[in-house]
This record gives sequence, C-alpha cells and structure tokens, in this order.
Amino acid sequence: MRTGSQMLVGLAVLAAACSNETVSPSSSSEGEQAKSLQPVALDLSTQSIAASCSGCHSSQMNSALPALDSYSGTDLETRFLAYRNQSEGTTVMHRIARGYTPEQIHEISVYLSEDSDD
Repeated sequence: MRTGSQMLVGLAVLAAACSNETVSPSSSSEGEQAKSLQPVALDLSTQSIAASCSGCHSSQMNSALPALDSYSGTDLETRFLAYRNQSEGTTVMHRIARGYTPEQIHEISVYLSEDSDD
C-alpha cells in the first residue's frame, strides 16, 4: 500500500519522464549551446516508475479507474501492452504506455504484482 507522499513523488516522476524538455551543458556562447542541446536521459528505477501508477489506480481512491492490486503480473502486462500497441488509442493510458518499452512494461507489471502481495 502506498502513502499520499509516495503518490506525489510518483506523479512528479511521471511528469519528469513525460517531459520533452532538453538541457544543454554550459558553454561559452549561445551558438554552442544551441548546437549542444541533448534530450534529458532519466535513469528511473522500476519502483519509481511504477509508483506513478498509484496516482490514478489506487485501491484507496473512490474512482471509476480500476485499482491494480487485484491483477496478476501477466494480466497487467497484457493490458498495458494493449494500450501501447493500439495505434488509434487516444486516452491518457495509451499515451503513457507508448512512452515505455515492452521490457519496461514487463518490469513494471512484475513489480506491481509483487507489491500487491504485501
């Protein structure tokens, strides 16, 4: 079970992971900075990424969205991959799922299913 502060951290991690902002290393001129813009590479652990799910899918919320603690890892992965692979999908979940690789989706699903056993 996750606390409110963990949910806030998760949402912050999700926002950072979805950001399209770029950073540039310090350089001596603006021209050099413009040429050296590189995407931010976030090294997020599976636990941090999975924590963001509880912002919408918590069993403690009175919501129309399903809580994830009743799903097996296989079921979570299947559903998450379906969102990722539906090219016509336009919901928030479709957009979130497209941001992860199949390997990350597998790791998130395993983590969430193990966490629900606690």
